[in-house]
Amino acid sequence: MPPQFRVISDRKIDHCYDKIAKDKNGISTASIYDPDNGLKISLTQKGDVTLVFTGDLLTVRPRKSIAIEPLQVITNAFNRSELREAITVLPGQKSTFEFGVNISSS
Repeated sequence: MPPQFRVISDRKIDHCYDKIAKDKNGISTASIYDPDNGLKISLTQKGDVTLVFTGDLLTVRPRKSIAIEPLQVITNAFNRSELREAITVLPGQKSTFEFGVNISSS
């Protein structure tokens, strides 16, 4: 399946994307690209939840940056009873979350 491209333009984004498609190795990838300067930031993770935030709602320097963040589970998980099992780590257990960031320019 080819990657999907969407132009952000002046859209305000504060959204958690879940169930992102994974490759054969269980890795999902999300990228942002600035055609004006050729900068591309790609986020890879062994998860399928990514938060994208354009910063429009910030009181200081609104819309001066964009965030693309890897998440283990959707936002506000501590207040969602249906996610209790996914976020609970019992004594003697551990939880790991693997992700990487690649920054390139053309």
